[in-house]
Amino acid sequence: MISPRWRKILRDIAGNKRRTAFLVLALAAGNLAFATVLGAYAILVRELDRNYLETRPATATFTLDRVDVPLLEKLRRRPGVKEAEARTSIVARAKVGEEWRPLLLFAVDDFQSMRLAMFRSAGGAWPPPTGTMLLERSAGGVLKAGIGDVLALRVPGGTARPVPISGLAHDPSLAPAWMERTGYAYVSRETLKELGGPAAFDEVRVLTSGDADAVVRDLARWLQGEGRIVERICVPPAGRHPHQGQLEGILAALGSFSLLLLALGAVLVGTLIGAVMAREVREIGVMKTIGARSGQVAFLYLSMVLAIAAIAFGATVGPGVITARAYAATLAELLNFTIASNAIPPWVFVVEAFLALIFPLMAALVPVWRASRIPVRAALDDFGVRGGERFGESLGRLNRIVLLSLRNVARRRARLLPTVILLALAGALLMTALNLAAGWRARAAEIGTTQRYDVEFRLAEAEPIEELLARVRRAQSVRVAEAWGAGTAAIGTADGVAIERTYPDRGHGSLRLLAPPRGSSMVDLPLIEGRWLRDDDAEAVVIGHGNYGVGVGGRLTLSIGGRVSSWQVIGRVREVGPAAVYVTYEAFARATATEGKAAMLRVSTTARTPEERRSALRQIDEALDAVNVTAGLPLSELLAAIEAHVVIFIVVLSVMAGIIGAVGLLGLASVMSINVLERAREFEILWVIGATPAQIRWIVILESLLIAAVSGLGAVTLSLPLSVGAKAIFGKLAFGLPVPFAVSPLGIAIWLCVLGVVAPLSVWAAAGRAARAGRTEPAGGSTRWRRRLTVVGIIVLAILLLLLVAMHLGGHGPRLHGG
Repeated sequence: MISPRWRKILRDIAGNKRRTAFLVLALAAGNLAFATVLGAYAILVRELDRNYLETRPATATFTLDRVDVPLLEKLRRRPGVKEAEARTSIVARAKVGEEWRPLLLFAVDDFQSMRLAMFRSAGGAWPPPTGTMLLERSAGGVLKAGIGDVLALRVPGGTARPVPISGLAHDPSLAPAWMERTGYAYVSRETLKELGGPAAFDEVRVLTSGDADAVVRDLARWLQGEGRIVERICVPPAGRHPHQGQLEGILAALGSFSLLLLALGAVLVGTLIGAVMAREVREIGVMKTIGARSGQVAFLYLSMVLAIAAIAFGATVGPGVITARAYAATLAELLNFTIASNAIPPWVFVVEAFLALIFPLMAALVPVWRASRIPVRAALDDFGVRGGERFGESLGRLNRIVLLSLRNVARRRARLLPTVILLALAGALLMTALNLAAGWRARAAEIGTTQRYDVEFRLAEAEPIEELLARVRRAQSVRVAEAWGAGTAAIGTADGVAIERTYPDRGHGSLRLLAPPRGSSMVDLPLIEGRWLRDDDAEAVVIGHGNYGVGVGGRLTLSIGGRVSSWQVIGRVREVGPAAVYVTYEAFARATATEGKAAMLRVSTTARTPEERRSALRQIDEALDAVNVTAGLPLSELLAAIEAHVVIFIVVLSVMAGIIGAVGLLGLASVMSINVLERAREFEILWVIGATPAQIRWIVILESLLIAAVSGLGAVTLSLPLSVGAKAIFGKLAFGLPVPFAVSPLGIAIWLCVLGVVAPLSVWAAAGRAARAGRTEPAGGSTRWRRRLTVVGIIVLAILLLLLVAMHLGGHGPRLHGG
């Protein structure tokens, strides 16, 4: 037989369904958000590692003068070498419409027996027949092509030839093509020969054991002893995807905010429990009159909280699994890896259950303990809510409805605080996302003023400067053209073996060496410290952002073309994009033996519109038709790549703002509903003394607007420090450089509009109940309409947030798969 105390708990839970529903919903919303992020985190971290490691990424890639079978056999027998395989990667060009786009072309000897840097079929033919190619699946949107389409390819030294796309490949070791603004494709050795590429492979990828750097250095010296020219050694960070840091940063931010949301949701429930305790003070007095002790009363109500928390957790386990898997799938698609198993580890459910139960208990402990210790006489003499009477005495002759609303908000400040915090945090996150976008736009504007060119052409090898400039100037749209020295470098060491921390895509981790001509007008980078280059600087270098192991005034050892040299660091500049160091053209030419030649052209055109710039680019391409151009990169593409790296952060922050905002509005509706139940007598008295239902409804609605206004002010204030932190953290995750601090007025306006529209709708049902106080006529139809309006309010919030994301990110999101 159930004891009376437990029957009371069951009656309190089941008897007041509306109150219980509010408590369960407030907890369930926080639980669901936390379960979504924690479950997605567990899936993504496991699957990203699995995707990347299953490719068997090479420890190092050696670029040699030639690679043959006898060399591979010898390499496989070297100490510390587990596997060795020959490959070739070429920066080619693919024609998309009337424009040429960069294409990283990988040549594979045998698709069926790959041992290192493996990839798999994602549809179509496997292996690709001779004369065709496989397109990496994330490159379809960049190249606007899919299986069955034909792309014109041009490799250095060859002519443009049509190549059908016979299939798709998935290579998780590469950064998504939509972020890098370049294509990836795979061909056989025979197809590469047909395109005019080299007949022999020039790369050997090696998988080592033990101390990787020591083995690689030993292999470099051994290769040189074998008479091979080691042009480049690339050793990427072991076991880490190119965008692993980006994903970890996203998930860490999401985890932090979701944990905060869970805690605030529990605090909100604690305040609602406090409201329940305030209504049951007399019941507590009766229980204590008949012998209940304070500890027994506290245990009773904490058991009720635990039961409600358990119901809320049970209600979110299934939906949490679904949303976590959906969210993980979305981020996996953006980062171009597949999820083989959607299984969520058991530890996730243990953590979720522990926090879902312990947080509400901790939040309810203080109000329950305070109420359970109230003396019997004070409990029996309780007549309801007090406080706030003095607030508004100095407000003069304000409208009575406004005055009542102000006093009602003021007398339950502690109860409303968690709701205000939730709404303020949601608005602050949304404003932070827009401030971050505004900061990147400011950085992009800086690029436009410091990099004064329209398009950059990179050549496969250095060509005579006079001939290059003469060709370019044939295009009528050219205003200014400059020939630059350009190449790659590595931080050198005393033993003469220079290792680049670069991935096989030749972009992530690479160090560019750039040499502007005398009097260049196309670069004016902001100085962080030191000075810029002078014409007579023979051994001076200016470094960009990043860690070079040396500062201004020190000496930097660089390996350029396999030759090690020492340079004096005279300045540091701020630059967005791949890491680069700058030297004078004369110093570069001496270091690379390319006097009178250049491997890069920067061109400023007379074009004023995007269409004119595309036309100018086509004209210059035609003028350089006889030159081995590997890439023609408009400055606009650099800006698009920058925005593509940041877009995912902005989307994540906006989505988190939407989730927290929804929980905050639910909390507002819950608090206002309990307030209405608590003040039923007050509303009945107002109706009796002449207040109309519309006036009573407006009292409640104005309360919600006042709460929204306070939270809006808090959101603006909180967004400032959040934006300062976000600009530093996310800037470093994306490009190693903080973004400028900026405030987006549009973000403030949008959030205030959301609050002004949705906050009243979220309390519309509670306002209707207050307006019907003391009335007995059925209100089934009006109740249905109020519920519909509440749903409309939530939909309006979602649409506004989606429109926000569309406005700022539209046109820059990924289209991952071609076809």
